[in-house]
Amino acid sequence: MLIVKATITMSKTLNLEIIAEVVEHKKHVDFLKKQKCDIIQEFYLSKPLPVSKLKKFGNAGTDFD
Repeated sequence: MLIVKATITMSKTLNLEIIAEVVEHKKHVDFLKKQKCDIIQEFYLSKPLPVSKLKKFGNAGTDFD
């Protein structure tokens, strides 16, 4: 996690947007949020879905925070 933290810090210093992809575990999502990662593509909630299934998933009352 130390390398990830350093990379995020360096990217923020350079005013770059940080995107974390394929995040599969809640502890990693929590860490990335704490480090102020801009975008987190979370697989632990769901793998990529087609639009039709995404609408159903979003309407299920899932809390994305």
